[in-house]
Amino acid sequence: MRLLTIFLGLLMLPAASVGGNSETVHCTGHRVGVLAKRGAERCLEKWGPTARYLSREIPGHSFTIIPLDFEQITPATRAGDIDFVLANSAFYVQLEAQYGVRRLVTLKNQLADHAYTTFGGVIFCRADRSDINRLGDMRGKTFAAVKVSSFGGWHAAWRELKANGIEPEKDFSDLVFSGTHDGVVDMVLAGDVDAGTVRTDTLERMALEKLIDLNDLKIIPATAKSDPNFPFLLSTRLYPEWPFAALHQTPPSLAESVAAVLLAIPADDPAAEAARSQGWTVPLNYQPVHDCARELGIGVYARRSDISLIEFMRMHWPWVGGSMMAFLSIVVIAGAFARKNQTLLEVRRDLQEELVQRQRAQIALENSEKRYRGLVERAADAIYLIDLEGNFLEVNEAVTRLTGFPQKGVIGQHFLLSFDPADRTQAQEAFEICLQGKSTEFDARIQRRGTDSAWFSIGIQPIFDAGGDVVGVQGISHDIAERKRTEYRKHQEGEAYLRTILESTADGILVVNFENRIMHTNSRFNEMWDIPAVVLSAGNSAPLYDLMLGQLEDPNSLQDCIEIPAQVEKRGVLHLKDGRVFERFSCPLIFDEVIEGRVCSYRDVTAQQKAEKERERLLSAIEQATEMIVITDVTGAIEYVNPAFESVTGFTKAEAIGQNPRILNSHQHDPAFFAGLWATITSGKPWRGRIVNRSKNGSTFTEDAIISPVRDEHGRIVHFVAVKRDVSHEIELEDQLRQSQKMEAIGQLAGGIAHDFNNLLQVIDGHIDLLLATLPHGSPNREDAETVRDATERAANLTRQLLAFSRQQWIQPVDLDLNQLVGDLMKLLRRVIGAPISLRVIPSPDPAIIHADPSQIEQVLVNLCINARDAMPDGGTLTIECGDVTVTGDPDGSPGAKAGPFVCLSVVDSGSGIDAETLEHIFEPFFTTKETGQGTGLGLATVYGIVQQHQGVIEVDSQPGTGSAFKVFLPAVQPERTEKDSGTDGLEPELEGTETILVAEDEAAVRNLSRRILEQYGYRVLLASDGEEALRVFEEHGDEIQLVLLDIVMPKIGGREVMVRIRDSRADLPILFTTGYTQRAHSDDLTIEDDIFLLRKPYHSHELLARVRNLLDGRPA
Repeated sequence: MRLLTIFLGLLMLPAASVGGNSETVHCTGHRVGVLAKRGAERCLEKWGPTARYLSREIPGHSFTIIPLDFEQITPATRAGDIDFVLANSAFYVQLEAQYGVRRLVTLKNQLADHAYTTFGGVIFCRADRSDINRLGDMRGKTFAAVKVSSFGGWHAAWRELKANGIEPEKDFSDLVFSGTHDGVVDMVLAGDVDAGTVRTDTLERMALEKLIDLNDLKIIPATAKSDPNFPFLLSTRLYPEWPFAALHQTPPSLAESVAAVLLAIPADDPAAEAARSQGWTVPLNYQPVHDCARELGIGVYARRSDISLIEFMRMHWPWVGGSMMAFLSIVVIAGAFARKNQTLLEVRRDLQEELVQRQRAQIALENSEKRYRGLVERAADAIYLIDLEGNFLEVNEAVTRLTGFPQKGVIGQHFLLSFDPADRTQAQEAFEICLQGKSTEFDARIQRRGTDSAWFSIGIQPIFDAGGDVVGVQGISHDIAERKRTEYRKHQEGEAYLRTILESTADGILVVNFENRIMHTNSRFNEMWDIPAVVLSAGNSAPLYDLMLGQLEDPNSLQDCIEIPAQVEKRGVLHLKDGRVFERFSCPLIFDEVIEGRVCSYRDVTAQQKAEKERERLLSAIEQATEMIVITDVTGAIEYVNPAFESVTGFTKAEAIGQNPRILNSHQHDPAFFAGLWATITSGKPWRGRIVNRSKNGSTFTEDAIISPVRDEHGRIVHFVAVKRDVSHEIELEDQLRQSQKMEAIGQLAGGIAHDFNNLLQVIDGHIDLLLATLPHGSPNREDAETVRDATERAANLTRQLLAFSRQQWIQPVDLDLNQLVGDLMKLLRRVIGAPISLRVIPSPDPAIIHADPSQIEQVLVNLCINARDAMPDGGTLTIECGDVTVTGDPDGSPGAKAGPFVCLSVVDSGSGIDAETLEHIFEPFFTTKETGQGTGLGLATVYGIVQQHQGVIEVDSQPGTGSAFKVFLPAVQPERTEKDSGTDGLEPELEGTETILVAEDEAAVRNLSRRILEQYGYRVLLASDGEEALRVFEEHGDEIQLVLLDIVMPKIGGREVMVRIRDSRADLPILFTTGYTQRAHSDDLTIEDDIFLLRKPYHSHELLARVRNLLDGRPA
């Protein structure tokens, strides 16, 4: 039977899980009396956390829950044994009237996350009772309630019964009170009563605790329905919930603190959860409870002297009727006495006749005894009589047949001698019960002659005399040996079956009793904990626990389970030193309703814990990934999105889940695109591609996506997962890079032809100068030559514009104030834009200092103003503004620009504006929207190149019809930076000279031109066609040479290397560089220093002669 008990304990083990700790009740401080409507243990579990909550929240005070049954509430209040009381509403109104308790707050009951502050009663019977459907069907039935003083468990139902014409004391065949709500339900289900009543929510809570099935019950009346705003089964009117009240002697300040703390308790606090409530509310009106008590005449409304005669007769008609009958009986008896005197003679005659009848009856009795004795002697069971001393008086023949002892030898023997010694104590206790006037039955072993004892079922009952006193005991013993053998066989089979079940479970099982003895372990437990057989055979649990505790990282995680009270269930997680993780659960071992020990189970969840941690890591990675991750079911319904999805699309997880990814459709892909995508993934293949989607705010974004099917263990597709990356910014950067590369390519093309083009222009321009020097003024040929020179100058300007666009033009930057530069250009700008246009200039409040080439910045401003003027043919407003700005990131439009302080030059017009297509090409060279002959298409291209070359940024904001705004951002410099003096003395030098000049130039035409110009003005010229020849000439005539005219780019040895070698010999020798290449081409070959000077091709003869003369005379060139 003990194995059966163990098995029943195991059936109580749920799936291995981790639960909370057991409740502990404090026993100091203020005492809170609580009506224990479902028993003391449940009361402590439910309200203990509330006491701990009050103790924690009210410093200096501690609270203890005192469970009180229905009979203890009033005495405890009257005696002042408690400071606060929590009871049903009926108790409260009575205690309020009698002892002055005052309500503080009212309970907010909870079901399905909703709070309710009212309750009532529910009347019910078993579902199979077809004869009970309405309250009127209760007449003649047995009925169970909780207590006479229980409001929800009796008063509420009593009121409804009374309203339907049912008087319980008169109309019920029996009215019983079980003492608890659970007891009423158990009596109804067991069929001990026909119907019963309990407080609302009792049935639902028992169902949640798996104690009952609501389908087994029927609510009376059958048509009863709950209030639409009330969630529980209901048969009565509703009344306010339990109040938390203070006794009259409780300090008001303490009562106010308690009320404030209870009103503030959160719904998710453990105290509220344990009470299955959502906290407390302000005290409600308890008038409905008063009305109920008044109608029933209970509590403070119990009827006294004011009861009317009619009401008194109606309430106590049995007693009144009995009294009247007694009075009438007395009258009748008095008349009877008179008549008796007249019939005494007749009585005497009757007595004589009765004597004759008794003699006849005696003869019949003797004959009946003979027949009875015959039946007893022939009975199969042992039948016997025992006197008050315990000796056999009479036994039948069956005693001899069943035990082997002679009938006569048994008579006079003490009855205990016939029992097996092990069962004599039980037999003696049964005999003593019988001497007290009660019958009893028991199973015991009786000795048999010459063999083992045999099992008998024994029933004994007292024999009474006429006065009701016990004068003896009679008994019957029935042979149950065969039944016992069958039971033992079944027990052995059941024990083996249960042992097999215990050995088959994956959990380790340990059973111990209260004497710390090991009752049972299965092999799985021994394997999990590596328990030696010697420990198990010893039977003592102390060494066993020592072995278990020694394997744990934290022994306290198991120690508290060992020491907990027997009736408490315990769950937890154990971490072993070897890395394994066990879940544990223990519960009481109950045998014949008595707790005899504990059943403990242990489950190895190491793999599950590891898998859970891996899942958590994976989920954390997905949640923190910058890529969007979307999981859908096979129909495309979204089941999961990560935070990156929310950030990019603007849809929250709640908004997206359950939706189709079509919520992002931008309608920039045709249906065939999505049909192909869907066909790919439903066929089991991943899809890769780029999608343009629309976010919640309507803006579009481009994403690179990989959508893959997810299969289950059977290979079926159960989900789709999409990993997507927003590449909108990357595409924008790619577009900018392509634009930059395009502009760079054009710039490289322009720079590539600059050298040859400039050399050609140099030859043409130089020879024109030579020709003009020979032609007198007024000569027709001179006019033609000057026309050629003007064309050459325009060609040179065109070349410079191309170089400016390509950022390869030579610049001479200085620190300048943009405000001052704009102011100096005002007169020129007004002439450029014309009268119909209004010009506004807004300077910055502080100096706008930049490091730039003044002529280049002037060209930028003039070009932008001309462009604005052309956009306003009918007049308008042109605004020029300077200001300081700070750029925090890399400015768009200039890969070379860096974050930091900038000066912004903005040119805003009110003209016709620019469409989007034109904006894409606006800075390209030779692109123009003007008519043929009205523009070269280099104005804005030149602006773009100059800004880029100054490490700046240019932005355009324009739409057709709204005008245009060009903003140029140039790096700002500190105002205290000084400008290097690079000016000339302004004097026109003498051009002639007799010095020796080394001319190194690889282009023969240019070389010869330079020689002719210099020799024409008296200089001696030495020529070299490359770097090697230049060094050779210098070695031969080094002391004679007074200046070197050196081309930067030459065959064999470049100009820089020639300069270095010459300076090694003559550091003070002036050197004038010439080049037709761009500045960028020489960025790695030449650094322009104070004593190195450059003459750019094409140049005029006068310019060459002036630079040479200045250098020879020691003046700045």
